[in-house]
Amino acid sequence: MKSIQLLLLGILMPMVCAWGQSSQQGENHAPRVIIAVNTTHGEGYFVDSKGNRLFNKQFEGVGPFSEGLARIKQNGKWGYINTKGEVVIPCVYDWSRYDSGEFSEGLACVKQNGRYGFINTEGKKVVPCIYDEGDAFAEGHALVKQHRKYGFVNAKGKEVIPCIYTYAYPFSEGLALVWQNGRYSFINTKQEEVFCCTYENARTFSEGLACVKQNGKWGYINTKGEAIIPRTFEEAENFSEGLARVKQNGKWGYINTKGEVAIPCTYREVGDFNGGLARVKQNGKYGTINRKGEVVVPCIYNWITDFSEGLTKIEKGKSWSIINQEGKVIVADCDRSTQWSKVEE
Repeated sequence: MKSIQLLLLGILMPMVCAWGQSSQQGENHAPRVIIAVNTTHGEGYFVDSKGNRLFNKQFEGVGPFSEGLARIKQNGKWGYINTKGEVVIPCVYDWSRYDSGEFSEGLACVKQNGRYGFINTEGKKVVPCIYDEGDAFAEGHALVKQHRKYGFVNAKGKEVIPCIYTYAYPFSEGLALVWQNGRYSFINTKQEEVFCCTYENARTFSEGLACVKQNGKWGYINTKGEAIIPRTFEEAENFSEGLARVKQNGKWGYINTKGEVAIPCTYREVGDFNGGLARVKQNGKYGTINRKGEVVVPCIYNWITDFSEGLTKIEKGKSWSIINQEGKVIVADCDRSTQWSKVEE
């Protein structure tokens, strides 16, 4: 009997050790959250979600990681570092701290000599800096502006939809909302008009629906242009995590994709749901609620951003800080441009 037990132990022990090593490696390679902290006195650095300083470096400004790279500012110019803190794209660009220079679909919008273009993760220019404005890539296209008109470029740098629109929104769910000749319409990536909107106002598609306005009231249509949720709201916004914020009788609440009230309209102001939580305003102060409408963070702050990756940015008094869902302070002092993201190792 003892010999059998020893034999089993000899078989199981290597398996347990291997599992332990595999589990540890999995933990080591699990995604982590990195916070790009900008201070009120013009410095930038990086910390993890527990507030531990990373890279042992300080910069003039920083931006969040995206696709393995983060913006950093040195000597008045911006470039990128990798997750080891190494500069991999030289600091030669001119954004402000609040510009969006994050990578999306392998490309980032950069600014040089007052004009915008796009680079890849190796720092190579894919789209020359010739545009007045540029936005992040979405569904293989990026919104650009030239000579006061909007159009789209593709990931190869070709202007596939010319800059002819008075205004346009990025592609979402295969369609882009554009404004031309006094009316809205939705176009596809071939610049074909899928359907024309005879509405006073409209928004982009999210979760299969877009909000539209007619005769002072908002409702929702599907990607065929068919009315799905009647136009009965004073204000309406896009769906996020199955809920959309709407306004009735001067107060905000949420509906689901069937148009049913999910959270009653009782708030002065609300934000989109992110990670199961949303910002709300009550009695002049901000807090957060969950999808059941239950208060998670009490309304005691001057401002609070939407939660993402378990963190939110709050303003109390004249200072900004970052807290987690338990209310623990992770970064005690920062400015409002501070952002964070989940990073794959």
